[in-house]
Amino acid sequence: MQQATRGTYKRKQPELYSPGHQSDGLGSSSKSAVQWKPIKRTIEKSVQLNIIGLDCGAIDLGGVFSSNARRQGWSEEEILAVLRDAGSGSYHRVVSVLALHCE
Repeated sequence: MQQATRGTYKRKQPELYSPGHQSDGLGSSSKSAVQWKPIKRTIEKSVQLNIIGLDCGAIDLGGVFSSNARRQGWSEEEILAVLRDAGSGSYHRVVSVLALHCE
């Protein structure tokens, strides 16, 4: 059995879904017709951080993520792209998007 060296093993990310609202095309949305959309990685990089189990709100999670990403060499544009995607929905979406970008 071959042992993978650090950095060569790519962990398979679970497919996560986030609720989206179906629009009637007139600017209003119907909350009764919820469609679940898959959450995809914004940036193909990962931060060495485990956010699962942290007891804090969405803003605090974003702060923890951004400070760790900055320390690990991420650019401001990369961090902001992930935070914009994470902040475009519910608390569940924030946790899901940030978890996809963490190892």
